[in-house]
Amino acid sequence: MTIGVQLRRQSQFQIGMRKKRFRFEEAWVKDEGCEDTIANAWSVSFNESPMFQVRNKIKECRKWLLAWSKNSMCSQGKKIEEKQNRLQVLEQNNKDSSWAKCEARRHEINILIEKEEIYWKQRSYISWLREGDHNSKKKIMRRHLQGDKKNLVVSLKEMDGTVMEQQRDIERVIIQHFSTLFQSSNLNAIEEVVAHIPRVVTEEMNDWLVRDFHPQEVQVALFQMHPSKDLGPDVNGNPTSYILPSKGLRQGDLPSPYLFLFFVEGLTAMIKKAELDGLVRGVVASRGGPCVSHLLFVDDSLLFYRVLVEACQQVNSLLNLYEVASRKKVNANKTSLFFSSNTRLETQESIKQALGVETVLEYEKYLGLPSTVGRSKKAAFAPIIERVWSKLKEKMMSQAGRKILIKAVAQAIPTYAMGCFLLLKGLLKDIEGMMSRLWWGQKTQERKVHWLSWPKLCMPKSMEGIGFRDLYSFNLAMLAKQ
Repeated sequence: MTIGVQLRRQSQFQIGMRKKRFRFEEAWVKDEGCEDTIANAWSVSFNESPMFQVRNKIKECRKWLLAWSKNSMCSQGKKIEEKQNRLQVLEQNNKDSSWAKCEARRHEINILIEKEEIYWKQRSYISWLREGDHNSKKKIMRRHLQGDKKNLVVSLKEMDGTVMEQQRDIERVIIQHFSTLFQSSNLNAIEEVVAHIPRVVTEEMNDWLVRDFHPQEVQVALFQMHPSKDLGPDVNGNPTSYILPSKGLRQGDLPSPYLFLFFVEGLTAMIKKAELDGLVRGVVASRGGPCVSHLLFVDDSLLFYRVLVEACQQVNSLLNLYEVASRKKVNANKTSLFFSSNTRLETQESIKQALGVETVLEYEKYLGLPSTVGRSKKAAFAPIIERVWSKLKEKMMSQAGRKILIKAVAQAIPTYAMGCFLLLKGLLKDIEGMMSRLWWGQKTQERKVHWLSWPKLCMPKSMEGIGFRDLYSFNLAMLAKQ
């Protein structure tokens, strides 16, 4: 369901009288009556389940605090003004006995001022911390009042063109939309996908994971919340009916990436099981090398199989099973087939029709690297030289600027390729030659004297070098990290 939303400022559109939300004031804890009020409210007993008892006790605390605050917590500003007037009268009295009363009155005024400061600090959001005492009460009050002018959903337009403008209709459409969004998809075939994943979680580990929460764990989780913040309602500031999610995990939840990896592990296990059963067979890149059937990257998957219609049908059935279990459908528009040069056209056409995807003559690059290298490595990695040359040619700068350009740009361009391939020495020499010509200020066909060889420039500064990289040694070091 697609919803078109129209927003308007609250000052331009009113949705009627709204029930005022309860807010716990931090200034209340400075009064001795607050703790007694909470204790008396919490002592009220209810004959219900433990969680409903907690819910009703919190609700009872809200009622008692509201009643207590109305009776005993009047305006702090009026109290401060009254006590300041009394203090002024006492200060005009020159009797010795009035000195102690003045000190007691000043102490009371300071407590009231602290309560008022806490009151406005609670409403100042982050501006209090950023601006400190310069964030005056008048300025905070203006921002607090401006904060009430929030965006409101005044109308919704559904897919059929129906426009909802009544508040009840808007709430009904939104609740229906999110209830459907958070409804369980009733996934099937999960057991078939994950059946062949090697089990690494023992029974003891599983019992520890599913055990009941300890009171201390609940306390730690609650105390990690901000002491004076709470979650407010999202539907025009009014609480509506509950939306009960039936999905165990939703997109955006912290464990959701692990659920994706779990299904990918299931796909890998199914492919390996099909290989062991002889239903499919991967390809061998070299004589005596390992058989490769699939490579999984961040958002791409490469499958390698012999050109047999039966094998392709088996792979297609595995992917269909994966789609049913994970609800992640293979995008046919972004899927392509690549055949070796010795594959007959009739076989290519039959496999293409069986899988329903298009073929490509040359596979695209992945992360800037060629997917197939072939016999000519120089031609495959020639774009690296072109990229380096495009960054270095015709650069007018000081020697310090040339040094930064070589270290931060030219030497960084081939880094990723060096971590995957052993580049040709001739290609690396060409790149080092371009950097050397830039360092000594040579332009186009102009010849300039290179006063030091490139190996000496690659020496560290402590050994009278510049600290440039020896690209071949760096290439070996990157491959050794794998």
